[in-house]
Amino acid sequence: MDPRYWIWQTFAYDAHELGDGTKGFTTEQVLQSIQIPVLIIGAPDDLYNPTEEARNSAMLLSKGRYLEIQSFLGHAAASERRAEDAQFLNREISNFLVH
Repeated sequence: MDPRYWIWQTFAYDAHELGDGTKGFTTEQVLQSIQIPVLIIGAPDDLYNPTEEARNSAMLLSKGRYLEIQSFLGHAAASERRAEDAQFLNREISNFLVH
């Protein structure tokens, strides 16, 4: 994979801030205003989306739910690299969508 992909992805992450202040709202205020069910799945050692931030975001959502996938792949846990991870994600996302 071209390493420039990762550089541009980090730029996109930094540019996508819900509460950037331009509209007068903080990230916390924006998350608290969301009234639909939201599932956030974190993975240990995910350097792009730390579990602490994911957990805190889920707590701010009125209908937020946080799950942690027990994977050693970090950010790559959301890929097909490990069958157990894919099965966990498929099962939990399906359960969330059904209920």
